[in-house]
Amino acid sequence: MRAAPVPRQAVSFVIELENLRRAQADRLPSVLQRLASELRHCAPRLLPPLEVFLVCNQGDSVAGAPETALRNLFRGVTLNVEALVCEGLDYYQMKNAGALRARGDLVIFLDSDVLPDEGWLEAMLSAFDDPAVEVVTGCTYVAPQGLYRKAFALFWFYGLRPESVQLAPTTRFYANNLAFRRPIITAHPFPDLRPRFRGQCAELARRLVAQRVGIFCAAGARVEHPPPKGWNHFLRRALCEGHDTTLELRATEGTPSLVGVWARWRDGQRRAGQRIREQGAGVGLRRREILPAHAIALAYFSLRALGELLARVAPAFLRRHFGI
Repeated sequence: MRAAPVPRQAVSFVIELENLRRAQADRLPSVLQRLASELRHCAPRLLPPLEVFLVCNQGDSVAGAPETALRNLFRGVTLNVEALVCEGLDYYQMKNAGALRARGDLVIFLDSDVLPDEGWLEAMLSAFDDPAVEVVTGCTYVAPQGLYRKAFALFWFYGLRPESVQLAPTTRFYANNLAFRRPIITAHPFPDLRPRFRGQCAELARRLVAQRVGIFCAAGARVEHPPPKGWNHFLRRALCEGHDTTLELRATEGTPSLVGVWARWRDGQRRAGQRIREQGAGVGLRRREILPAHAIALAYFSLRALGELLARVAPAFLRRHFGI
């Protein structure tokens, strides 16, 4: 009996470059080379137009890069690579701008600082073989290499790298490793929640769930995300997370209480401690590294609590001097 033909799809990739400003500017060539390798492997599944949009703001380093230089990173792959230069857009606005230019059946968002694992694209594409699947999120993790990365792998909001490759329904996603059927993302762009820094992906997920859109997690579509780069970025990420927590609670519950700030700090420490105890050995955390890992988590959650407080008394100061 002849095997069923593999469905072929036209795919548009949108890669924002906002993360390169303060974070992992040196990772973009590796990200694009990994993507090129995945495209070569999945060539039988792909149809033209195959396109990659690198979305940046005027003045960003890649804005003046010749597109021939960008294409060199995709040797052996026939596709259109375009630097989409905008003006004054933030992280989610860049994603929306790229999606509006896309012509593919599928629109895949990949951040400029995440490295796809081998098999990432195959897992993404094969999930859409089921017509009930309209949105696919992959799994994002921090590689536990060295004490600092081990700590973040254990206590940050991303989970550990899964061994499973199954496809399962979900109600949440992150925007750094995410795919849509194009009509879905054009009809439901990332919402504008400014002056919050992040959280638009969580709000969009809630809206799509309410619309009964089929959202699935492809556990085999894994990408490696770096922890904050250096203590300046560490400080900014934690403060801005606290800032966003205050604004989200204010929008849903009114003025959040000071007791709530303490409770979230306590709960964050408790969860971090539990994961360090129960999963530390699995990521190679040594006994002498347990206390320093707790200290890194303590510093992060304390700064996050400080961000919550600053968002109550001096939000403009925080956004002006400590934005991400």
